[in-house]
Amino acid sequence: MKKILLLLFLSITIFTHNAYAQWVSGDSTDSIAEGKATLLDLQKRYDENRSDCGTANRPAFLCSGVLIRVTTKSDDYKVWNPSPHSVSRGSVSFSFLRRDNKFRTFAWANPNSNGYIIYPKFQAPDKLAIDILCAYPNDSWEWYRDVPCGSSSSGDNGKYAQQGRLCSEQGINTAEQWAARWNEIADKPGYARCGFDVNQTRPGGAAAFMESLKAKKLIGSFDEWNELQAATWPQNAASELPIQAFFYTSPESLADAQANQREFYAATQNKIIVPIVNVKLPATLQDDAVFSFNAGDQSVLGQASNPLTIDMPPIIDTPVAGSVVTSPFTVSGKGIPGAIIQVMTSGGARLLGQPVADTYGNWYIENVEMTNYVPITARQLIIGRDSNWAVDREFSLNNSTCPTYIESASWTQRYDPGTGKNEWTLSVTPTTCGRAIGADKTDAAYRELVQKFNGDYQWKDNDGGGMRRQFVCHLVIARMKATWNLEPFRPNVTHDESLAAGCNPTWN
Repeated sequence: MKKILLLLFLSITIFTHNAYAQWVSGDSTDSIAEGKATLLDLQKRYDENRSDCGTANRPAFLCSGVLIRVTTKSDDYKVWNPSPHSVSRGSVSFSFLRRDNKFRTFAWANPNSNGYIIYPKFQAPDKLAIDILCAYPNDSWEWYRDVPCGSSSSGDNGKYAQQGRLCSEQGINTAEQWAARWNEIADKPGYARCGFDVNQTRPGGAAAFMESLKAKKLIGSFDEWNELQAATWPQNAASELPIQAFFYTSPESLADAQANQREFYAATQNKIIVPIVNVKLPATLQDDAVFSFNAGDQSVLGQASNPLTIDMPPIIDTPVAGSVVTSPFTVSGKGIPGAIIQVMTSGGARLLGQPVADTYGNWYIENVEMTNYVPITARQLIIGRDSNWAVDREFSLNNSTCPTYIESASWTQRYDPGTGKNEWTLSVTPTTCGRAIGADKTDAAYRELVQKFNGDYQWKDNDGGGMRRQFVCHLVIARMKATWNLEPFRPNVTHDESLAAGCNPTWN
C-alpha cells in the first residue's frame, strides 16, 4: 500500500502555494490555490504575538498581524487609491488586528463592512512600501487633525491641541501614561488622543507600538478599533500596491468586494487577482476573529500555467537577477512544499545551505557569506528524487562594506537661534569609509550611530524624530565636513525640506 501511495504521489503535479506574492497571469498555481494559501497566511499572522520583527527598531506590524482598511465604493475614485480626504491630509488609516489586539467593530458600515488587507512590509512582494507613521490605541478622529499624527486646531476650537500631539512630544512613552492622560479628559473626544510614533526613522519604534496595543487593553477599548496612520501613496498605482486580499463581513457587502476585485484586476498591467476573504470580528473578548475563503465568492479566476512538477528545479527569487548585493545576504525562492532545497555556488564548489520548503513552498537561507563573487544555483529533493539544477543566478557582489562608519562622536550644548536656547548637539566624525558610502549603506551607518548613542539621555529625552533625516542630509550635501552636528530636538521632515534647511530643519 505504501508503494502504491508513493507512486501516486510521484505521478501527480505538485503546486506551490506562495502566500507572499499576488496571483498574476502565468503563475504555476491557480488563483483558488493562492487564495487558500493567503487564508493560511492571514491566520498565521493573526495568531502571532511577537513584540518586534528582529530589532528594537522594527515594530511588530512589519511582519505580523493583519493590517486592514475599511473602504466605501465611490464613483470618484477607486478604493485602493487614497481618498480625496486622505490626499489632502497626507495619510491613510488602517487598523491592526491580532489575537492579542482584538476589536469587535470596524470604523464604519458595521455590520456590512468591506475593504482590503495589505501585506506586512517584510513579507510583501516587490511593491510600493506602505510606511506606517503612528499608532493610536483607538480611533484617532483623524479627519479633525491638521496633519498626519498631529493635533487638531478646529475640534472644540483647539481646546485639546496640546493633548493631540504625538505622545513622545508630551513625554508619554508608556501605556500607563497614555491611559492616565486619557482618564483625565472628561468628554474624551478622539482628537484629544495622542499617537505613538512608530515612524521607521524613529529608533525604538517596536516598543512604542507595543505600548499602543497595551494602552488599548488598559482602557478596555474592545468596542472600538485601533488606528494606524500610513503615508499616502501615488494615485492609480494598482500594479504596485501590496494588497493581499479584499474582504467583506456580510452577504450584503460581498458585492462591493467582488466589484473591487474585478476593477483591480482590470487596472493592473499584469492582471493581478487579489483573493476575496470573509472576516468575522470577535463578538466577545473570549472569541477570536475568523477568516474564511470561499471559491464561490471569487468574481475573477486564474488558471495555473506550467505548474511546478517534481522534475523541475526550484525557483530562485533573491538575489534578483542583475542586482547588487552586500555580503552577508539572503537567498530565497519557491519549491515543492516539504522538498529539501540544495543551494550551491555554480559548479558545485560550495554548499550554501539546505533549507526545507515550507507549506507554502517558500524557502530561504539567511546570512550567506561571500567574499569573491560566484553565481548560485539550486535543486530540490523529495522522496528520493532530485530535480534538475536551476539556471545560474547572476548578480553582483558589493564589497564596499565599511568595518565601522562612525569614528567618534561627543555631546555638547550649543545655542540655537530657532529655539532661543541651548540645545544638545551630537558632533559626529565619520570614518573615511563612512563618508564614501552610497544610499545602500545609509541604514547600516545610521544603525551604528543609534546603537552607540541613542540610549544617551541627551538623545532619549529630547528626541524630535529628525536625527536620521539630518544624518542623510549630511551625506548628501556635507559629507566632507569635518564633523556633522546632529540635534535630537529637530523634527522629522521630508528629504527636500531637510536639504532646503541646510540639514537644520525647525519646528513650524
